[in-house]
Amino acid sequence: MSLQETVNHIVNDKRNKKIKQIQQRFDEMSEQWFHKQWQKTFEIMDYYYKKSDEYARQKVAALEMEKLSDIWQGYKNILKQSKTDENFDAFVALEELKKNVAEYDKQKQIWQKQFHRYEGSEKYYLRG
Repeated sequence: MSLQETVNHIVNDKRNKKIKQIQQRFDEMSEQWFHKQWQKTFEIMDYYYKKSDEYARQKVAALEMEKLSDIWQGYKNILKQSKTDENFDAFVALEELKKNVAEYDKQKQIWQKQFHRYEGSEKYYLRG
């Protein structure tokens, strides 16, 4: 094995270990987070479904979008941390992920602006 092949082997081995570590951390984080978020979702559904079906659907849909945003944010942070290792270039894809997150955040803001709560009213109106 040449010196270059040995270096490549070491870098690839390190990269694969880092990928596994990041994936494990992400899995743990998302599992705990999802458990908490599903609990919240069901509590909100239970409360608001009694008031208004439409309101509950809108509220739950907004919650689901928040969930996705938070998962992306957490994953992005993990990837950023991994990038501090100078030999670890597997996350060039981070730039692509950043673009996806930015696009998602833009869509989420558009969606959230459609919800408007009138003061003193329990009802949410969806603006077109």
